[in-house]
Amino acid sequence: MVVANQELSVARDSLQKTNEELTVLNTEISRFNAQMVRDLEAAAKVQRSLLPSDDVEIPSLGVAWRYVPCHKLAGDFLNIFPLDAERVGLFVVDVSGHGVPSSLMAVTVGRFLAPKVSDSSILVRQGVDGRISVTKPADVATQLNRLFQADEFSGLYFTMLYGVLHLPSGRLDYVSGGHPALVRVPAAGGPPEFHGAEGFPIAFVPEIEYEQKSLQLAPGDRIYLYSDGVPEAMDKDQEPYGDEKMAACIDEGRGGPLDVSVTRLLTAVEEWCRPVGPLDDVSILGVEWKP
Repeated sequence: MVVANQELSVARDSLQKTNEELTVLNTEISRFNAQMVRDLEAAAKVQRSLLPSDDVEIPSLGVAWRYVPCHKLAGDFLNIFPLDAERVGLFVVDVSGHGVPSSLMAVTVGRFLAPKVSDSSILVRQGVDGRISVTKPADVATQLNRLFQADEFSGLYFTMLYGVLHLPSGRLDYVSGGHPALVRVPAAGGPPEFHGAEGFPIAFVPEIEYEQKSLQLAPGDRIYLYSDGVPEAMDKDQEPYGDEKMAACIDEGRGGPLDVSVTRLLTAVEEWCRPVGPLDDVSILGVEWKP
């Protein structure tokens, strides 16, 4: 009986010690989780800085955009901004993968796509005479491909559609690095048009040159840039939303405001993916030329 009581006492003491250790461990885990949440929120805030301002206004243009990351941190981002008095830059970027590595690469890419003259920006440069020089879209893609190679980012790469729109004339010069084609909706009528350009994703194949395309807009024409999270969105039966349904949705909204049209497309994608919702980031940028 005495031996049994001694063993019970030892077991009780051991259990109490184990509980104390678990309490300390749970406290540490809670502290680390709280720190991780704060870090993720800070990283998400940095990513949001890569997006257009909510009240973006550019003369001669109507602009609307929607951005829905599938996780707290995303690999997608988009923007539109003046490059000089006559030209506007616009793009959608989609980094491969998800989570922290993809978001870090997205932020790094965004640093080079800054619309102001700086040591890191490759969109605009200042010449020796002080004049601002706007880099051609094809040269932007080529330079990015040289700067980013997959082995430096654990095999990550990104697709991109980048364009420069000349506001007085409506001429859009653009380049695609493995990105889905842009959609043009002619104001004069006719179905939506897909305009793509050949090109490998950025950081996928070293030492290649990118092809530049041009598109002449007419007054009232709209263009839509988007990430592959739109046409590749899956329903419960793993059926993709597809280009055809996307074009039909855009066509149905052509008579209404641009903002309503972009929201309509996002809603259609989200409804298509019910009940789980999109499993990839969704980015949509709509632009209407109104000279």
